[in-house]
Parts: sequence; structure tokens; C-alpha cells
Amino acid sequence: MPCDRIRNLQERIINQLRHSDMSNPKKTFVFNFEWYEILKDYPAEIRLEVYEAVIVYAASGTLPELKPLSRMAFSFIKKEIDCYNEPDSTASFLKKISLCRKNHS
Repeated sequence: MPCDRIRNLQERIINQLRHSDMSNPKKTFVFNFEWYEILKDYPAEIRLEVYEAVIVYAASGTLPELKPLSRMAFSFIKKEIDCYNEPDSTASFLKKISLCRKNHS
């Protein structure tokens, strides 16, 4: 039953968030529209798992357990999240600008 699987997945992600270091969680993060483009042809269950993983990872830096297909899709997104989360040095700031320009052109 798809609803039960999705509910179980949501509970698992919530538990991972509860047990991760959320002492200083981020309040916002960039969700790039390209991520939707990457995921739109995947089954709904995989999309949900990846979307939840994006939220957990962006908020806490914790990598949740993912099924192989979700892990593969998430690996592309993780690279961008890591780029956005680099310490703000001049080099990383310029990298972020370049990445944003690339993604919005």
C-alpha cells in the first residue's frame, strides 16, 4: 500500500531529524528548480524520499538512509547543497555567484 510506505518513510525521516544535531539548524535553504527536473520522472515514493533527504541534509548536515535509486538522485543534489554551505570566503562566494548564474541562465 503506497500510503503506508510513504507514512513509514516520513516517520523514518522525522526520527532521523530528531536524533541529528539540530542544536543550530538552518532556517532556510535554496531549493533549486533543477532538482525538480532531475526527479520529475522518478516514482512518487523516490521523489518524496529525496525531497525529505534534501530537507534533513540542508537543515542538519545529516545524511539519511536512502534506497539505492534515491541515493543516486540525491548525490547530484548533495553536491550543490555542499557548495551553498561552504564557509563564506571570497572563493566560495564567487563560486556561489557563478553557480547561481549558471542555474538561472
